[in-house]
Amino acid sequence: MLETGGPLAGRGRELSALTAALMARRGAVITGPAGAGKTTLAAVCLQLAGDREMPVARTRATHPSQRLPFGALAPILPTRALTASPWPARASF
Repeated sequence: MLETGGPLAGRGRELSALTAALMARRGAVITGPAGAGKTTLAAVCLQLAGDREMPVARTRATHPSQRLPFGALAPILPTRALTASPWPARASF
């Protein structure tokens, strides 16, 4: 059972939803104003996933990365994913 005291007090609903998404191996998006506890909730999810021997990675969005699609994920994406064009090469005549 998750400990919901301390910084997680009052977050039972959010923890339940995140745990359900984790157990179903679905993604989740955590949003909220600064100081709402998003990082703490994400850390709990990472710990739960790691405890279940699921692969986990942690990254952080930065101001420069916001200009790139999925820029915050660049450090954990394979290099090919970052350099490959989604468009087929064009033949020049």
